[in-house]
Amino acid sequence: MQGAVLAHGQGRALAEPRMHLMPPNDGAGHFNVLRGHLGVSGIKVVGDFVANYQRGLPSELGLLTLYDPETGIPLAIMDATPDRYAESARADLREAIDWLRAGFHPYTLNQAA
Repeated sequence: MQGAVLAHGQGRALAEPRMHLMPPNDGAGHFNVLRGHLGVSGIKVVGDFVANYQRGLPSELGLLTLYDPETGIPLAIMDATPDRYAESARADLREAIDWLRAGFHPYTLNQAA
């Protein structure tokens, strides 16, 4: 994580402003969309649905996708639910890069779970 923060400070990483998607669901929940680049490009979508606990689900559910910045080829699709992985998009991205470098195969969902 320290290396990611340093890279961002040196202009070698990009963390764009968070976007929100507010579906017409009477306030039941919304989605946060986080985008960034640190060696690979990543998009993280986190759904925030507070009443999910009544269904036995986490209130936040997430998905992280990683892409080759030169070709746009998808490299990974990962569960990014905050209680299972890191809280921030940059930490998720750094963890995903480490997994890819360790030999996890692209196009694998929840391989490390």
